[in-house]
Amino acid sequence: MLESQGYREKLINQSEGERQGAINQAQGEAESIRLRATAQADEIKLLAEANAQSTRLAAQATADGLKAIAEAVAQPGGQDAMVQRLAEKYVGELAEMAKHSNMMIVPDRPNDLSAVVATAMGLHAELSAKAKNGATATPGEGGASPTGASSTDWVTR
Repeated sequence: MLESQGYREKLINQSEGERQGAINQAQGEAESIRLRATAQADEIKLLAEANAQSTRLAAQATADGLKAIAEAVAQPGGQDAMVQRLAEKYVGELAEMAKHSNMMIVPDRPNDLSAVVATAMGLHAELSAKAKNGATATPGEGGASPTGASSTDWVTR
């Protein structure tokens, strides 16, 4: 009987050891999953913060650039320089569009660069005035721009 009692205790101890081992393994797996989830959450948070900071920096750079342009345009000769730059961009963009497209929207007199620039300047003046007045209308509403060019001066060709 003593021998069978020892055998029985051995089986109970073995069973208890296996049970405790299974518990330990399950707890270890649960902790591992929790740590992975926490690491992923931290990674997502850090990426979001980095993206937000990048967006803030880009917005600040854009604002600084626009302020610098506004200051430069306000200086003597600034308007003339802006008109020159717009004319250069206009000619360059027309050439690029012609290279890559079968259909273009161009002014009805594309060779009359002064009229195109005058229209652009008129739209600029109109938008500036409306921005100062807090108006929400769009350029060209009501027929003609301040330069006398109407919205129908642009045609599809």
